[in-house]
Amino acid sequence: EAILRAVKKTNRMVTVDESWPFGSVASEVSAQVMEKAFDYLDAPVMRVNAEDVPLAYAESLERISLPSSDKIVEMVKLVCARTEWSVFDFGLGSARNRGLTNELIFDVP
Repeated sequence: EAILRAVKKTNRMVTVDESWPFGSVASEVSAQVMEKAFDYLDAPVMRVNAEDVPLAYAESLERISLPSSDKIVEMVKLVCARTEWSVFDFGLGSARNRGLTNELIFDVP
């Protein structure tokens, strides 16, 4: 409920989790917010997770694959700065090749 209140107040959400993107706590929280507070969102829920690769034991490689403050700040700026969102921003560009050229635009104030 605290997360939903924050989303309703800010109209945006970025989750950060050190696990992989698929099946993580961040993905479940994102799904719950999309189900319960979709009408309040002005931008897509974005996740900052570990890279989707096996975690290395070398400290230098581990540091690269885990979320960093730079990655978090970059994602927050992206979510807060965009003025419009397109379905093609989410890896659905192959739809253009099939002749589906109408883009869905989400206005973000």
